[in-house]
Amino acid sequence: MAVVGTPITHCIAMRQLPLQVGHGAEVKTAVINTETLSVVPRTLVFERLGERFWRYTTLETPGALVEVRVDEYGLVETEEGGYE
Repeated sequence: MAVVGTPITHCIAMRQLPLQVGHGAEVKTAVINTETLSVVPRTLVFERLGERFWRYTTLETPGALVEVRVDEYGLVETEEGGYE
């Protein structure tokens, strides 16, 4: 599950994926738009770029890459596009 407007739901996937640096994985999820309460199925693609750096996108919009830095607990510190 992913909720539009917050990176916290991506933390769950990133913490549970046993990825080594340089590897990636696809995760099927339901994206919830908090304004309309609509639910849309999506496939998120997560890539581990470094010990504390990740990148994700969806198969539906592969050009929309978002880079994320996490803390030592796997919680998002910064996310490209405005979250800090």
